[in-house]
Amino acid sequence: RPVPEHEMQMLRRAALGLTSPRVHAFIEGCEFVSLGCFCAPSYGMQLLGVKKNSYPFDWVRSTIEGIIHCVENEFEDFLTYSTFWVQDAYTVFGGTRWGGSFWHHNLEAPLTREDMIRRVIRFYGKGEVSACKPRLFVRCVNSTRELNAAVRLRDCLRKALPEAAQVYLLLIVDLQDTC
Repeated sequence: RPVPEHEMQMLRRAALGLTSPRVHAFIEGCEFVSLGCFCAPSYGMQLLGVKKNSYPFDWVRSTIEGIIHCVENEFEDFLTYSTFWVQDAYTVFGGTRWGGSFWHHNLEAPLTREDMIRRVIRFYGKGEVSACKPRLFVRCVNSTRELNAAVRLRDCLRKALPEAAQVYLLLIVDLQDTC
C-alpha cells in the first residue's frame, strides 16, 4: 500500500531529527516562507509538511538583490517580463525588472495574477496569516557571494513585517564539497 503523504512527511522529519516537542512547537508556531532561488525550498518544505501557504517566490528563480528590490517596492514590478521562451516543457517568462524568472507560472493568465496578488498580501501579513506570526524565510543561495547580502535581506524582511514576533532567515548553501 502507498504510504500516506502526512506519514511520509513525519518519516522525513524523523530521519532529520526533527521530532522533539520543541521542534514540533516551533514548526506549528511559525509560518514558513520560501524565498526561492529556484523550486527546491518550496518543494523541500512541502516534503517536510511545514509549508502551509503559498508565497510570491515559490517556484520562482530569483536573486537576493531581486528579492530585496521586490520587498522594498511592495512587489510593484514583480510580474513584469520582457521575454519568454520555451524550455523543455516550460514556457519561461524572463527579463523581469527585478532580475527573476518564472518557470512554473503563466504570467499571461489572469488567474496567475490573482494568485500572486493574494500571495503578496499574505507575505505582508495582511491576509489570513496574522502579521504577528513568526516567519521563517528559507532560501537556497545562488552562490556564496549572496551570503554578503544576508544581513541586508534579513533587515529588509524585518522592516516589511514590523509586527512579526520573530523574523528568521535560513540560507542554504548547496553543493558544497566540504563542511
